[in-house]
Parts: sequence; C-alpha cells; structure tokens
Amino acid sequence: MGSRGFLSARQPGVNQGMEHRFRWQGKAYCVSLVRAPESMRAQVDGREHRLRRIPAQEGSLILEIDGKLHRIPFARDSDCLHLAQGGVAYRLKSVDPLRATRTLHHHEHGLEAPMPGQVRLVAVEVGEAVQRGQTLLVVEAMKMEIRITAPEPSRVVKIHCLAGDQVERGQVLVELDSIGDNNQ
Repeated sequence: MGSRGFLSARQPGVNQGMEHRFRWQGKAYCVSLVRAPESMRAQVDGREHRLRRIPAQEGSLILEIDGKLHRIPFARDSDCLHLAQGGVAYRLKSVDPLRATRTLHHHEHGLEAPMPGQVRLVAVEVGEAVQRGQTLLVVEAMKMEIRITAPEPSRVVKIHCLAGDQVERGQVLVELDSIGDNNQ
C-alpha cells in the first residue's frame, strides 16, 4: 500500500511523537506522527511526509500531503479504519504492540472485500504469479471501483468469487501464497 492511505489513518488529537501500528493485507506498518509548526510530519516505513489537515464534513478527511490535496472518505469499525484513496479501499486493522506476536489466522494471506459490493473483474487465475501492486480483482461499491491488489509478490492459491458476484465486507476474495520479493 502506498503511504497515502496510512497518512490519513489518524486525525484529531494527534500528540507530539505518536506512533500507530496497523496491519493491511498481512503486512504490519508503523506510522509516526509529530507536530510541526502549522502542520505535521508523518513517517511511514522510513519515508517522511509533511501533512496538514483541512476541516471537512464527518466521514471525509481532507489532507494536504507534501503540497497535494487529497479527499479521503473514511469510516471506523471497532479496531479497523476503512479508507478509500485513488480508487482503492483500505481496511486498516489496529495492532496492539503488546499482542503483536506473529499469530497467523487461517486467512492471513487472504484478501478481503473492504465493503459490500459487486465483483466487476477477476483479473487473475489460480496458480498465476503476481507482483506487488498488481490488480487481482475489481469490486464496485458505492459507485466506486475498488482495486484489490497484491501486497507482495505471490502466487494465487484460490479465488473465492466470480465476476458478477455480490460480496460482503470481510469476505475472503482471493488467497495468496508469498513467493518473496527480489526488488526490496
């Protein structure tokens, strides 16, 4: 996931030197936020960005990130934050650092539907090798097309849906098996 989705993960009440941990598609991310004069500095996986929050209506966040404006719809759901940015939906799960031991769930490598919608495109086949960021499926939800992309180089193990299927939030759409990343 690009940095933009995580930069918008926290909003009101950001304190000096706050650190937040999230899990997205099986990978843990750390976001550090530090107040700066009239803005904030955010560090996401070693990359620093300047951001400024602009007041917006409930359920929407407007951020100026490195001088560029982004309108980001969001919703909270228990320990998850749902964001939409650039046609991609993100479901960020908060990680408790005291309980961050590597416990794998049966669908740790399964990519889930971020919200209810209809599968518009299945762009891969079982057994296919995919690269990080490659589109696997496209789900239409709330008149947005949401690309479900590979979080890392992987092999498609199982596809749980077909084009035209209605899916529910949290439903596993595709299962992947990591094959490592030679480019990082």
